[in-house]
Amino acid sequence: KRLREKGLIITVAAGNSSTNFDVDENDLLIHFVNKEITEEIDGVMQSFRMDNIVAVAASNKNDENKLARFSNYGSSKVLLAALGVRIWSCTEVPDLYKSMNGTSQAAPQVAAILAMMVEL
Repeated sequence: KRLREKGLIITVAAGNSSTNFDVDENDLLIHFVNKEITEEIDGVMQSFRMDNIVAVAASNKNDENKLARFSNYGSSKVLLAALGVRIWSCTEVPDLYKSMNGTSQAAPQVAAILAMMVEL
């Protein structure tokens, strides 16, 4: 809650199993998106909404305005989409890059845009 109050925005990849999170909330991170949480803080029970988590879907550059076939989705949980197909990415091997697909390729793009917006 304290980080949320300081303006922290958490960007998470929505996942790659073609799941509609409006129907299935089994993913732990997605479960917390926009959820009302009650916890004890400094000896006082407090409620707050986890509205600082942005779940990102992957879009496909070949089909305008469409999600990638593998991307998880859901209008109440997945807030944004970014290009997540054929992204030139670094690998675990130093100085090696390859084309990769996934919401993990899309989420950093949204994180970068949000960081730039905070700076404005």
